[in-house]
Amino acid sequence: LLEWPVHDHGNAAVVNAVHPDAFGFCDALGWMANVGTHYDTENAERTVNRAVTETLIRRRMAAVEAEREDVVKGTTPSTARKNAVKDMFKDLVVVRLGDFDKDPNVLNCANGVVDLRSGQLVAHGPSNRFTYCVPTAYTPTAQSDLWNKFLAESIEAYSDIAGWLQMAVGYSITGLTWEEILFYIEGPTRSGKGTFEHTKLTLLGSPLARGVDFNTFTSKRDGDSQNFDLAPLRAARLISASESGRYSSLNEAVVKNITGNDPVTAAFKHRDMFTYTPQFKIWLSSNY
Repeated sequence: LLEWPVHDHGNAAVVNAVHPDAFGFCDALGWMANVGTHYDTENAERTVNRAVTETLIRRRMAAVEAEREDVVKGTTPSTARKNAVKDMFKDLVVVRLGDFDKDPNVLNCANGVVDLRSGQLVAHGPSNRFTYCVPTAYTPTAQSDLWNKFLAESIEAYSDIAGWLQMAVGYSITGLTWEEILFYIEGPTRSGKGTFEHTKLTLLGSPLARGVDFNTFTSKRDGDSQNFDLAPLRAARLISASESGRYSSLNEAVVKNITGNDPVTAAFKHRDMFTYTPQFKIWLSSNY
């Protein structure tokens, strides 16, 4: 607390030393806070503000005890000092968007990180940079009798496609897109389509799985050059959309772009533009 010089950068260095691997700043996402399982943007800047203020107070108390008047004067908490230190701290914890969610073969679950190729579970750690955490714990011995019963009752000739369907959903959980396909579920109202999709979305949670507007794949995008609706899909691996209209038709160019491993350029509102290669697999469902 007393080793660093008495200026804004010195205070920022102390914050970084007191809170190692706790925060990051990304131009595309803003402030990020390490919550143990992943880096979260929700309320992250407020958490940084508290960390800066608390560190200044701790440093000042240590300076009073050590009779370091120069440090006492340079660590008195104020809004101006907090903002100045936070701005310096930002430069110390800058991270690239591409550093997150890089491995398409792992799944960050509530109880650890699963290698989808082997089923091996390892503990969370700050070196595993994820922007998501599946709300479900990985349980290799979990029973699926009820789920299989639902599928058998909902899908015609289920026994003929059960293995294929399991493969399709398993592939959708990975970050791989080499098949360059989308999945289309057709069936009448109340045939189980919604339950099937809702279950997948709930198991994986946001942002890994998202429900989107069917118009994402049908309407022209001339008026949205920043692709605000595609920005939240950067980390997604499975997206779901439903349509009950008989006369909707897919936008071929959009579908080709987002299933063909082509980079997508998008932005969150009030943030910098960024480019990513989609990891998501699209599941569309319709009555027609």
